[in-house]
Amino acid sequence: MNMRNAGAVFGADSLKPILGVPVLAIGWDDAVALLTRLIAERRFTKITFLNAHNANVTYTDPVVAEALDDFLILPDGVGVDLAAKLLYGAPFPDNLNGTDFIPAFLQAAARPLTVGLLGATQV
Repeated sequence: MNMRNAGAVFGADSLKPILGVPVLAIGWDDAVALLTRLIAERRFTKITFLNAHNANVTYTDPVVAEALDDFLILPDGVGVDLAAKLLYGAPFPDNLNGTDFIPAFLQAAARPLTVGLLGATQV
């Protein structure tokens, strides 16, 4: 699943672009239900979280922005929340940051899951 599919599932109003990056504006329970369904359907899905830093990087780097086209993008942090409030009149329903949401989701999963995590460190 990517953002185009997510817009079809949740409606176009559920996509809130921040600096040109569409972010899925759903609450914690809807996000859990979505991931649970995708796992049950065995649908490969790449998930990322847009925070203020990532938004700025994608705004200035078209290669990064294009790479995100294939991801499901969830909101992460007060920066994108403030942007949503300024742009759309309301913050995102929940802060679905990766360090809180993913561990809680995995802990609550009905069965053990195999996941791949990708991160980086600047040297």
